[in-house]
Amino acid sequence: MRQPLIGILPLYLKLYDDVKPEVREAFSPFLDTIAAHFQARGLDTCVADICRVRDEFAAAIAKFEREEVALVVTVHLAYSPSLESADILAATQLPLLMLDTTMDADFGQGVSPERIMFNHGIHGVQDLASVLGRADFIIVATPLTPDTRGMIGRSVLQGAKRGAGLVNVGRAGVMDHAALVDLLGSGHLSGAMIDVLPEEPLPPASDHVAGATSSLMRSARASGSPAPARSAAGSSKANPPATLTNMSHLKRGICARRPRTATIMANRLRSTPRATR
Repeated sequence: MRQPLIGILPLYLKLYDDVKPEVREAFSPFLDTIAAHFQARGLDTCVADICRVRDEFAAAIAKFEREEVALVVTVHLAYSPSLESADILAATQLPLLMLDTTMDADFGQGVSPERIMFNHGIHGVQDLASVLGRADFIIVATPLTPDTRGMIGRSVLQGAKRGAGLVNVGRAGVMDHAALVDLLGSGHLSGAMIDVLPEEPLPPASDHVAGATSSLMRSARASGSPAPARSAAGSSKANPPATLTNMSHLKRGICARRPRTATIMANRLRSTPRATR
């Protein structure tokens, strides 16, 4: 059976080719690493040529459509102007995932300023997500560190479009669960699937459950597992949301329901212990 095919779309800035054309080659190993991570998880990859201007983005998406990729993954190598790509990405029916990652995992005061050239693409992710404004799901896959604790707070969740869903396969501590339950109850968020809670097992009368059991789901303790999910109250869901269906389809080599956009928050291509909630 054919493995799911992932289209990797590298975004770049034409100005850099005009003034420092030698820099482009330094990104090749980074793209190879990203492709290798997908391949290690049983996914085939189709890496487009580095895109800078509208015609190049149009050609790359046309190629992905011919190849019938299951998902387009954007990789911002630089702060690519969103208006060069936004209309092309908005027009395609292919599902879109914006990979939020940089060449260096950490960028503290000890990092050479010369590395800014290779790590500022993260700002392009934020800009393009705002321009597209069509994210159906926020997917959180970050480890818990002092910097990420509480990262997905009330303001972030309220900033999602009404009716969006949330999937957290990271750690519980990155989420404001009280805000999540409030926004599920108000209908601002249509649903949430979470892999771990701040307290497990939940008390029978937990406020996390009250008023949110119809839209809050727990995974079967395996992140991204296509196994039948259970609600926080423990009852099986007969009709899992499109997120779960798409995860199952992707694993089995079937194209996800379209169109679907997801924004990855602080996803680093590195192995991180999951002992801390």
